[in-house]
Amino acid sequence: IENIKLKSGKLLDVGSTAGRLLADFLPDSVEIYCLNLNPKKIENNRIKVITGDIRKTDFLPDYFDYITCISTLEHIGVSGRYGSDDDRRGDIKAMEEIKRILKPGGELLITVPYGIKDVLPINKLYNKERLNILLNNFYIIEQTFIKYNQRWGIWLKATEAEAAKTDMIKDGWYALALIKVLKK
Repeated sequence: IENIKLKSGKLLDVGSTAGRLLADFLPDSVEIYCLNLNPKKIENNRIKVITGDIRKTDFLPDYFDYITCISTLEHIGVSGRYGSDDDRRGDIKAMEEIKRILKPGGELLITVPYGIKDVLPINKLYNKERLNILLNNFYIIEQTFIKYNQRWGIWLKATEAEAAKTDMIKDGWYALALIKVLKK
């Protein structure tokens, strides 16, 4: 929430489970759309809940001022996860659609698991090379990496290099990347 600086306009939350939170913290001048394969009913007139797949939407081009995709991209195209089908390019197709419906100068906020040794069939795992493919034609505003510290049981900030070395099997969890980008 602290990363969303939108004062007015249209926001799409992809794979949304945070519609109420967004409505409580964002100004009334922000129109909130929640897109999910399996949406939950939300009792709030500000929120437009849409059943659908981000790989193919009916939104007009350049429609949204801001898009969030929190802990979602890694599940798109992973069969059996949240109702998704098997599609190796699912995340790439999702990003192509996000780019299509995001206004020039619009911002996208994503979080994805980060590290080595893919963790399929749970979800896809990202690294610098894979993110470069997904974020092609976007300008990176900010990247933050965090890694779970087993000794203390908390998430701590990490460098990209530290996050990239995280091994799900050995470390018991992957690192996370929070990335804010601008559509060119």
